[in-house]
Amino acid sequence: LKHTVRSGPGSGIILLLSMERARMSATYDRIRGGSTAQEGEWPWQASLKKNGKHYCGASLISERYLVTAAHCFQKTKDPKNYTVSFGTKVTPPYMQHYVQQIIIHEDYIQGEKHDDIAIILLTEKVSFKKDVHRVCLPEATQIFPPGEGVVVTGWGALSYDVLLQKAPVKIIDTNTCNAQEAYYGMVQDTMLCAGYMEGNIDACQGDSGGPLVHPNSRNIWYLVGVVSWGHDCGKINKPGVYVRVTAYRNWIASKTESTTPCMIESVIAVMGVQIDFPVSRWRFLEGTSSNVVFGSRDRLSFLRRSTLMPLVVGGALELPGMSLFSTTAETGGRVRLGRPVLG
Repeated sequence: LKHTVRSGPGSGIILLLSMERARMSATYDRIRGGSTAQEGEWPWQASLKKNGKHYCGASLISERYLVTAAHCFQKTKDPKNYTVSFGTKVTPPYMQHYVQQIIIHEDYIQGEKHDDIAIILLTEKVSFKKDVHRVCLPEATQIFPPGEGVVVTGWGALSYDVLLQKAPVKIIDTNTCNAQEAYYGMVQDTMLCAGYMEGNIDACQGDSGGPLVHPNSRNIWYLVGVVSWGHDCGKINKPGVYVRVTAYRNWIASKTESTTPCMIESVIAVMGVQIDFPVSRWRFLEGTSSNVVFGSRDRLSFLRRSTLMPLVVGGALELPGMSLFSTTAETGGRVRLGRPVLG
């Protein structure tokens, strides 16, 4: 069997209902199936362009770092050849940034499938906003079991006017993926399979390096996988194979400055200090009370005495312990700790 990496010319996320369609898929220039993403729906999705043309996907994990696939840099590793942009279109580039450094996993071997992960360092920080911000990284011990619903996004190697596509898939047990009729033992512990064994939805060529994400119970999205390789696209018994992010969580931390967790257990109220968003919960000290006021319409969850309390942003709520004030309290913005809002 010929196994291909998922960058370069070909289709993007596709929906295949039969083997006949699978054989025909190579003749299509556009994504077959899936659905179009809404603006700001996947704000961490980035387009990695080589010499101005979309080549791979990537995921924003902090203001200056992105995660992608190592095989995206097989032909050239010169940062000057690459740019990164965001949004649902690959052109014109939205919030384009230049690449300062490409960090490829030390054990990656060109043409092989293991350790297919790389980090991109940008020359300047990305200004987080509602439609562009980071995705959370899971802890190394976090488990995403087989059957868990996840979403893969990407453009594929498509014409310039196409919009970002999304496709819901499920994590597949590694033993199932390594069966003789599937990948025959090729899927390692540092990889994971996602899709459908019957051959429905898949990430394909041109989607390499893009995100496979999963929301937790508070709708905070975590980067579960990185599009890596597979046999054709959407073929029966040949689901997509992804880099398992938890297996490389410590490596990512060692190469980046993005160590701030998405789950902040406690915050000390210091006047004027800002913390990265998204933040899922705060633990409030008891003894005093003050207002919590936000200026947007998103929803946040606050932890008070081990009880999650929903807060409709734009209103005020009496909570014990500290005062939080924000003018940009929206996903991807920042939360400012400040003085109590009286009245």
